[in-house]
Amino acid sequence: MQIPESSPIVLTAAFHAKKGQADALGRCLKALVEPTRQEEGCIQYTLHQAINEPEYWFFYEIWRNKADLEAHLQMPYVREMAANTTDLLDGGLQLTFFTPH
Repeated sequence: MQIPESSPIVLTAAFHAKKGQADALGRCLKALVEPTRQEEGCIQYTLHQAINEPEYWFFYEIWRNKADLEAHLQMPYVREMAANTTDLLDGGLQLTFFTPH
């Protein structure tokens, strides 16, 4: 399925920290929240941590459209986070896209 150009996009971005790295990963992810919420087109951007598995983090995001999401992914703080968390992650980032129906 292709991401629609003009409709809102809901996205979950899941991260699983290596054992003992949950707090370090959390600090990196928390640093994204405030600047991202200021971005044009950001409707919702909420970070969550699993209660029973503290290594598991995910963002629940809603973007006005595909262009706004793509602009977010190019922001320097997003690119810096991606570069700085590779050693903290157990596996890769899992992105899941949704469209409202």
